[in-house]
Amino acid sequence: MRAILASAIIATGLAAAAPASANVIFNLSGVTFTGGGTLTGSFTLDDGLDAVVAADLVASASGAYAAFTYVYPGATLFSSLPTQYIQFDSGGRELRISFSSPITATSATIADGASYDSAGNRAISGGSLVVGSVPEPASLAVLGTGLLGLAGVGRRRRARG
Repeated sequence: MRAILASAIIATGLAAAAPASANVIFNLSGVTFTGGGTLTGSFTLDDGLDAVVAADLVASASGAYAAFTYVYPGATLFSSLPTQYIQFDSGGRELRISFSSPITATSATIADGASYDSAGNRAISGGSLVVGSVPEPASLAVLGTGLLGLAGVGRRRRARG
């Protein structure tokens, strides 16, 4: 029991001393194109909000426009973060999401008209980005340590009984 308690105290101290940082997930909400169609999915930025970590965005089919999925890593990426835009090039198509103000960890606003899907030059005409929550690594370390401690206590009780 003492070993478990000591391990929990050490792990908690290490987790608390670790710098808090977490990637930020932006979910597209209600994003539409002029002439029809939607853009759905999400992209993830690093904690400095200056590099794309991952993206999975789907431009829906509409009229003559076929649906297309932009996935990063995989697509070629261009960006000017956190102030101006991110752009994905894949399969001869281009998706640019421009921002009307710099991205923050709590908000981002899509610049209508300056954002587009190159298939027929469909401009983004509405919608927003909603910040998703991501647990900090230190919080996960504390949770994991607590669960291991509970498992150890339960195992000892079963062994004695």
